[in-house]
Amino acid sequence: MLWIMKPIDKAGIAQSINFIQSLTAEEKIEYCENIRELQPYAFLSVVALLQEDVSVSNVDHGMNLLMVIHHAFYSHCRSLPLITVDMLRDALDGNAAMMQSIGRGWLSHDRSVAIYPEKIMLTVIICYIKVNNLGSPCKENERLITRIKMVLDAYGKAKHVAANSIWLH
Repeated sequence: MLWIMKPIDKAGIAQSINFIQSLTAEEKIEYCENIRELQPYAFLSVVALLQEDVSVSNVDHGMNLLMVIHHAFYSHCRSLPLITVDMLRDALDGNAAMMQSIGRGWLSHDRSVAIYPEKIMLTVIICYIKVNNLGSPCKENERLITRIKMVLDAYGKAKHVAANSIWLH
């Protein structure tokens, strides 16, 4: 039998946003160290944006979003498995397939959000991108948005794996 955890709700996401916003710069560095220890591939995938000509300020946006995603998922499901390179690669492939479906007219942007398993979290990320003017079409923004969506999808996959392994025991 396949088990699915409920999506993270608005209250959980708001709590995560407030938590991250309450941290000092030093505490954020420490929190990122915690993420690096628990989910090294997710952490490194955001840091790797620096090698892809993404500015430090945009990588900082990526790290802020990563911290919110990480906190929200770990608050919702205390025991997540390691996000693997394969999970990240699958998420990237899934994003490419979704963009092709949208480009071909098979799927609308609104419909893609509506069917997304973590639609509230995705909506928060979309709003963050708009508020911080990260949506203008340029390679740097596209790389940042693609990477954050990939990380979000991988955390979602890890949550799905955790939900099913809980019921296996």
